[in-house]
Amino acid sequence: FHELPRREAIKLVLALRPGPIGQVMRELLAAGFDSTEITTAEPMKSLSSKEAMELVDAALKPAFRQHRHFLLRASRDCPLIAVVGAELINTGALTSGDLLDEAELQRRVFESLLDDARAVREKFGTAATDDFLRLLALLGPVKLDSTFFAKASPFLGMQHAHHVSSLRDALDFFPLPAPAKAPT
Repeated sequence: FHELPRREAIKLVLALRPGPIGQVMRELLAAGFDSTEITTAEPMKSLSSKEAMELVDAALKPAFRQHRHFLLRASRDCPLIAVVGAELINTGALTSGDLLDEAELQRRVFESLLDDARAVREKFGTAATDDFLRLLALLGPVKLDSTFFAKASPFLGMQHAHHVSSLRDALDFFPLPAPAKAPT
């Protein structure tokens, strides 16, 4: 995205673990961003035990609350595991027998994300799917309407806007932590 520094109306916000910050800064500078335009926020703190339990309780349906302490332990410092794990429990993809080993739950959560993404990538192509997700991450939230699809299709190398719309629909169908919709 070397053209981004020349677009004044775009604000790029990145959220990442502390380790790669130096590499990302070098890549931004190499892409042409002015160092005075780059700011770094204070790192977010981990959830407290109470906040983590509140997240687990909000994600789990009442019928499955007996698994709350296991899910809390398995998700430790990864809220994504708590949310996706709860969804797998709520939908029956994970049963009580699957909830015996924390590492196995973590593996199953990430495996489910990969499986869902794999189906979309097989249908639309890895490059198109990944580019679409990157575009949404860069611009989002954005109103996903016919105007957006028409403008995004050449950028994504797709011939027609309805291909972009279909890709968006496929991503909405799968439980990926993917494109948020902007208010209409």
